[in-house]
Amino acid sequence: MAMIPEKYACLFIDATWKDIIAAFSFSTVNNSSQERNLLQGKLEKLFGGSDQWLACLSIRTALDTFLTVMNFPIGSEVIFTALNIPDMVSVVERHGLKIVPVDLDLDTLAPKPELVELAVTDKTVAILAAHLYGKWINLDKVFQVAHSRGLYVLEDCAESFQGLEKKGHKLSDLTFFSFGSIKHYTSLGGAMVRVKNSEILSKMRAKLKEYPVQNQWTYFKKLSCYSLLMASGLNNSLFNWFFINLFHLMGFKYKEYFISLLRAFPGGVSMDKLRSQPSAMLLEFMLYRLRRVNSKDFRMIKLKGDFVSSNLPGNVFVPGQRADIKSYWLFPMLVDDPDEVVTALEKEGVEAYRGATQLSTVYRTKPTEADQKDRAKFRQENQTEKLLYSFSTAQPEVAAGSGSSIGNAVSRPSVEFFCTAPVNTATTNRTFSKEKDDVLFPHNAKYLIDHVVYLPVHKRVSFQHLEHICNSVEKVMKNRIGVKIANTSDVLFKSKL
Repeated sequence: MAMIPEKYACLFIDATWKDIIAAFSFSTVNNSSQERNLLQGKLEKLFGGSDQWLACLSIRTALDTFLTVMNFPIGSEVIFTALNIPDMVSVVERHGLKIVPVDLDLDTLAPKPELVELAVTDKTVAILAAHLYGKWINLDKVFQVAHSRGLYVLEDCAESFQGLEKKGHKLSDLTFFSFGSIKHYTSLGGAMVRVKNSEILSKMRAKLKEYPVQNQWTYFKKLSCYSLLMASGLNNSLFNWFFINLFHLMGFKYKEYFISLLRAFPGGVSMDKLRSQPSAMLLEFMLYRLRRVNSKDFRMIKLKGDFVSSNLPGNVFVPGQRADIKSYWLFPMLVDDPDEVVTALEKEGVEAYRGATQLSTVYRTKPTEADQKDRAKFRQENQTEKLLYSFSTAQPEVAAGSGSSIGNAVSRPSVEFFCTAPVNTATTNRTFSKEKDDVLFPHNAKYLIDHVVYLPVHKRVSFQHLEHICNSVEKVMKNRIGVKIANTSDVLFKSKL
């Protein structure tokens, strides 16, 4: 019996045609304030109640609203996990705040514990920690540092939704969940945010009410666009096989084009786009999807991800395999020459990607002239030799024209013994030095982005094709050096204190 050809894209829209038809039917929902408030209340109740939860247009909207109501002083610093999407960085910097990245442990994808405290200065106001690629990381060190310094903890769970039972850490000040186009249980937009402090929640809710409401037609067009993507075979293995082979013959770079269409804010984020309230149509579709969350889906995602992880050759490295909770959103692997590997895998019928997501390395905000002056002042105060002790050895000196050294003697200046003062530990984190910048450079995050290849591993892919993927990777990597990482800190530029 002939086998039906299979091919899967690395990304897919986690929705069925039944879901899409339901979404179109919600276009008749009244977009009035009363209807939207009712839908928001139902969504917030689903997650735990309106006393802690807030439905928003996007995570970026929620972050922008939080920073708006907090009104931190210009130049304040926000510590970031060293991998995130550029729009999150952009939102923070547009508020006049500065980004300080903390590098990752590639085994766990958590921020390196020894660097979290080092990154804090007297200008730090918050730590934004992201759970990446579906993994859940240990945040104990983040909370320890944040609570000892009075900092806010913002927990980014955009890539790690695993059902309504797991809603983030109870100690987080804000917890973000995204239901954008390529997320699990997508509603093609929308976000849920938990805000621990009731006063901050009230201010954020009031600020959001000031924003214009998303037009139903805008969301309808977005839904139509994604429907066309699904119709072109994005979610169907047979259609994928046909269209992808056709695109390759035509020389059409479909990956970049499709990925650009799947972005939440095509063409880049702007404050006008962010500062909107979700339409009733979007809220109704979010409610429809989230009421139908099935834990079996997440068990299948983990089962298939673990199957591939355990069957890949030893000269590739899969980040996050020692995370606290290991599941999968995208499936990244690190190789020595990713572009060549992608080309070779395509010849084997595996649609691997290099840029399947907007995730990129987060770098420190470039210092301003004022920062340079502050740094120079700090060095002057803390690196100048300071007098610890001295004693005078006054020696007689014969006065000019005097015949006696007694009575006419003058004292020489004291002979002072200097010792370099130890660095004052109370002020070491007050500002940044060049040495500290070097230690905090995100080497591992950069290495990951420079060497990552995303494999088409998700719940829609058959085990038969997953086995083909593993065999293809083994074949392609057979004569390559690959990436053999027994201890990520030994291989990837360990940050030393």
